[in-house]
Amino acid sequence: KTTLTRWVDDKYAALSTVFKEKLSNIENLTLTTDMWSETMSMRSFLGITAHFGVGNELLSITLKVYPSNERHTSEHIAEMLLNTCTEWGIDRDKISSVVTDNAANMIKAIDLAFGKKHIPCFAHTLNLVAQNSMQQCTELRSLITKVKDIVTWFKQSNIASNELRKATQKETKLIQEVPTRWNSTYHMIERFLELRTIVNDIIIRYKNAPPMLTASELSILSSVLQVLRPIEAATKEVSADKYCTSSKPRYWIPGLKKCILRTQLLATIQNEVVESDSSDHSDKPEDNFSLWDDHHKLVHKSWKTVKSDDAISDELSIYLRSPAGRLNENPLEIWNDLKIQLPKLHTIAYKYLTMVGTSVPSERLFSKAAQIFLEHPLTHKRADNDSAVVGVIDNQKLWFVWSVRS
Repeated sequence: KTTLTRWVDDKYAALSTVFKEKLSNIENLTLTTDMWSETMSMRSFLGITAHFGVGNELLSITLKVYPSNERHTSEHIAEMLLNTCTEWGIDRDKISSVVTDNAANMIKAIDLAFGKKHIPCFAHTLNLVAQNSMQQCTELRSLITKVKDIVTWFKQSNIASNELRKATQKETKLIQEVPTRWNSTYHMIERFLELRTIVNDIIIRYKNAPPMLTASELSILSSVLQVLRPIEAATKEVSADKYCTSSKPRYWIPGLKKCILRTQLLATIQNEVVESDSSDHSDKPEDNFSLWDDHHKLVHKSWKTVKSDDAISDELSIYLRSPAGRLNENPLEIWNDLKIQLPKLHTIAYKYLTMVGTSVPSERLFSKAAQIFLEHPLTHKRADNDSAVVGVIDNQKLWFVWSVRS
């Protein structure tokens, strides 16, 4: 065990040296950070990741996981962020942005450490909009509660769960809503509607089972699913860190607004609850739905209005006359091809395109850490003081080595 730990430490030291050299040549870095509490030992950790572009690729690295035994004040968080930059030899002027959730202490910490460089996590903000909208609709919350009660009953009944498993080809299970998990309401409703016939056949055979939803209530859920579907699609696409994400939301917002307004969720719920309209609404995904519909229209319009004027020579005018790139093309590759022709715009574009749109990378880090604590619940006891490396950090080194090697 001691030998393995030494090997991991040596490997980590070697790889961190390589990345320090690589980071020293990077002009613009984006950081993501998030706090996480391990419930078994009630300890908190701050995770920090860095994201940057090299050539036509976006690269990511886990910089640090700090054990935090103090209050989560903005001053304390700012100090940990700056200490991380110092440890990795990162000039804080090279930090182009820091992406976190909307917590007040996080926003202030970024201002203290780096100035006005905070970017709110788009996925977090988008899901807050969805959650707040549903919370304001009493009828909808009541309906979702009925679904949750049914899901809970299946989770607590071995007999009902076994019947559900046998009745589905792939042993599909119902999904429970988790308030802290993005889009969990969407996934719960989607799976419930998918299995509604089987669920109904099982529920009617048990006296202690919660009541099944009526036809009109199922119709309302189908409408709700249509509202939440674009939010789920946007969250999934913007949560990546291997391709450009920071520039995408501005093209989606018009489409998201139109989709929600077109569906008219609140009006649908009020009308259908009162009138008990049992009309059948399809709960299947719209095959022609796309977050990029409005963008496609703008691109098509720009192709028709592009004008050629050889007298215009400044970079911006040349760029505006250029045709729009295709969605399946790598923006970094496009701008690297334009570097000689548009050197100033290339510098600006590269800075912003290498930013990430969410703080998901640091949150994924804690998903891995949670798994480590569940598998090795005693590893966190290795820490003797604040400067010691706790178990999750050791395992984080292992994960870091695996990430780089893969």
